[in-house]
Amino acid sequence: LNRINKLHSNCSMKTQERYYLAKLISAFDIEMLACAYCRKMEAFCCFAENSSRCKECVSLNQSCDTSCFSASAAGRLIREKCKILSEEAEAELANAAALQALLASQARLDRIRKQRRLLEKQAAEMIRCSFNSLE
Repeated sequence: LNRINKLHSNCSMKTQERYYLAKLISAFDIEMLACAYCRKMEAFCCFAENSSRCKECVSLNQSCDTSCFSASAAGRLIREKCKILSEEAEAELANAAALQALLASQARLDRIRKQRRLLEKQAAEMIRCSFNSLE
């Protein structure tokens, strides 16, 4: 067996590089407004953070009009997404803590109400016994 794992034996090295670059972009993709080619083909258009071409254009060796794409804007979007995901996780933790507090409070309220009902039952029994002894 050949140690070099080629995509296809008849593919050029550049074709293989484009294929693996497209896979890499796909792994770390950012969905953006579709380039002209992707709009025409109604394909999903995604870019790697510092790429000048989308995954589809890289894999098909098409030119890509990425006028809507900039690395700084992509970096800003990535940072904002990380911030929002962090805030979401923090809010989920706060929500879970609040739910635990609510459940503990409800359990305490249930215990107190049960004690009140027992006390009222004991008082009613005491009053009934007192009336019976007066007769």
